[in-house]
Amino acid sequence: MKIELEGLEELSQALRQKSSIRWDGVLTKNLTEMHNRVKMEGGTPVGNYDDGRQGGQLRESVSVSLPSGNGDSGEMGYTKAYAPHVEYGHRQQVGRYVPAIGKRLVKSYVKGQYFLKKNVDAQREIFKDDLLKELKR
Repeated sequence: MKIELEGLEELSQALRQKSSIRWDGVLTKNLTEMHNRVKMEGGTPVGNYDDGRQGGQLRESVSVSLPSGNGDSGEMGYTKAYAPHVEYGHRQQVGRYVPAIGKRLVKSYVKGQYFLKKNVDAQREIFKDDLLKELKR
């Protein structure tokens, strides 16, 4: 799963030309803030099992790769295969028993929670402001 910010390309290009170190710093700061936000309560959906255990595998699967200074970009996302289904929603077979949750499915469609989109939306203005600050230096 990958979400890209759009509309800031000219700004990011100017920043890269000015200083790749500054670009890497802005990118590292913003990726780290997004990573920290998903680890906080409410940042990533966490399911509960019938026996009272709390899930959290999706939250634990978040990974971030920071820029290494070679002009490359960074990335933050989830490694669990089911992450897109939680993000965007999914259909399911009513009545099917799922051992992992100990239940039969009752809904034909589960709405997406858009947790990654919400995180990106929350970071968008911060990222833009950070880029503008670096351009003014």
